[in-house]
Amino acid sequence: MKKQLFFYPVLVLYLLVQTIVNLDAQDNLPKKIAVLSVKAENVGLNSTQLTKILRNSLIELDTFEVLDEYDMMEFLKNKDINPEECLSTKCLVEAGKLLKVDYMLSGSVEKLLDKIIISLRMVDVNQNRIYKQKLIEFIDVEKRIKEMLKVSLSEMVGKHVDEALKNALIKENQYASTINIPDVEKLSLAGPRIGMVFFTGTDADIIKAPEEVGGFDGRPFYFQFGYQFEISYLNAGKIQALFEIIPMISGVDQGVIIPSLTLLNGVRLNTNGFELAIGPSFILSKKADGYYDDSGNWVVGNIPDGKIKRTRLDSRGDPYLDTGLVIGFGKSFKSG
Repeated sequence: MKKQLFFYPVLVLYLLVQTIVNLDAQDNLPKKIAVLSVKAENVGLNSTQLTKILRNSLIELDTFEVLDEYDMMEFLKNKDINPEECLSTKCLVEAGKLLKVDYMLSGSVEKLLDKIIISLRMVDVNQNRIYKQKLIEFIDVEKRIKEMLKVSLSEMVGKHVDEALKNALIKENQYASTINIPDVEKLSLAGPRIGMVFFTGTDADIIKAPEEVGGFDGRPFYFQFGYQFEISYLNAGKIQALFEIIPMISGVDQGVIIPSLTLLNGVRLNTNGFELAIGPSFILSKKADGYYDDSGNWVVGNIPDGKIKRTRLDSRGDPYLDTGLVIGFGKSFKSG
């Protein structure tokens, strides 16, 4: 008798624990959802294509148990339900009950003026109401509708959204990239370059000195004119890696011609326009061998014993290929 009295409470406790565990397991199971149809208006993709893109994006999020497309279409066909015409909440709820899912997802993609408007609705079948909805206006770049649908869907269900991708698809004055300008394979800022170079120290004194003593009888700054060629070997939307070739001519404003060539390897951030580049520079100038006498004057010619041979800028010298290292930092500005 005592054994029976002990057995029944233990059995009841066991059944209670099992019930709680089963209920908790059911709550942790992913909710079932069906993607019925996405309406297409004034865009290149049709409803079937848009629906497939949305369904695949939902599967990638791995948040719901997505009903198989072919199982759903076969079932609805037997029930005389046309997915492309089932857009109202009432129809979605009825279809959801027939499909035995928790949620129904539908929406529309519409081009209006210079915008692409994406509207998504998630209907709670059991509650007979709209559970979540999202509407976002994107820039008119039809080749990025897939990314637009993914951004809209992720925001609606509370998943992480790549802000750089979202901004590139929404903001008209965003920096150019392959996201918002997909028809351009490699973005380029190649074009004419105008600048000025300043000289200081000994070089400035030589440039200002008279020609008869090896100077250039000029001012210690030269205007520069050139052209930048770009080769983009990486463009992933946020980051663009570049190889830049910049031939330039300096000094034409003062009657001299100093050619130069700069080769740079750089990185440009398409998100904010900042750019960093580094590389060698080759400059063709005039230099001569000589020495400084006891008075500190520069003398070109034979080097006496006891004097140190030096090579420096000199208008009387021969062409000389000089090299240097260029580290450039800049920012590109977007018009508007």
